[in-house]
Amino acid sequence: MALAGCYNDSREDLYPTPSGGSGCDTANITYSGFIAPLMQQTCAISACHDNATASLDIVLDNYSGVREIALNGRMMGAITHTNGFYPMPKDGNQLDACTISKIRTWVNAGAPEN
Repeated sequence: MALAGCYNDSREDLYPTPSGGSGCDTANITYSGFIAPLMQQTCAISACHDNATASLDIVLDNYSGVREIALNGRMMGAITHTNGFYPMPKDGNQLDACTISKIRTWVNAGAPEN
């Protein structure tokens, strides 16, 4: 004889998101651990913001260049596609919300070289 049953757990119950519910950990965001690798991968590339190209006179392959645009507001304006700023990445989709939150956290901390 087979027993029939009903199983009705929600995805949230089975796979809860980490603290805060967003699933995006913005604690301990560092320049060397997150910002620099992100810049090297998405911004400081040939024909964009590397030292050789310096599109719009912005160089993002070193800390001082990244810090400058972080503190003057250009970074957040560009990555959030705010009117009046060149949307970045150029000709690409906006970065995901978690990545933007991590960058914002670092910028709001004063863009430390850590």
